[in-house]
Amino acid sequence: MTTFYCPKCWGEMKEDLKICPHCGANIPKIWASFSYEDKLIHALGHPEPTTVMRSAWLLGEKKVEKAVPALIELIKSTRDIYIILEATRALGKINTPDCRQALSDLTHHPVRMISREARTILKELQDIPAKPGQ
Repeated sequence: MTTFYCPKCWGEMKEDLKICPHCGANIPKIWASFSYEDKLIHALGHPEPTTVMRSAWLLGEKKVEKAVPALIELIKSTRDIYIILEATRALGKINTPDCRQALSDLTHHPVRMISREARTILKELQDIPAKPGQ
């Protein structure tokens, strides 16, 4: 059975509700105000880790530059190494100066799997010519 969550307070709710029983948010109005990319960025705060990981992956695949601050904050705020790993990979795919700085910082992460992934991504990025202006 699928669990549905309020996009404002992340409280569990029934799929067909228009108003969140926990916080009173107007669900259709909230979703209508978000672009697809904004929904993906918002989902980085979702209570289910698999949703967060899928969102990070999609943001990386779509190279959503405006997601960079949220991805960096996610890396700093979570203790889930698999979420950190997926957000790290997303930063590598987006590949802005802020992404490269965050990846550089992650080369010192205490979890070896994450620091190694950051080093690998940075090495691969050295072989890719930078976009004009970067």
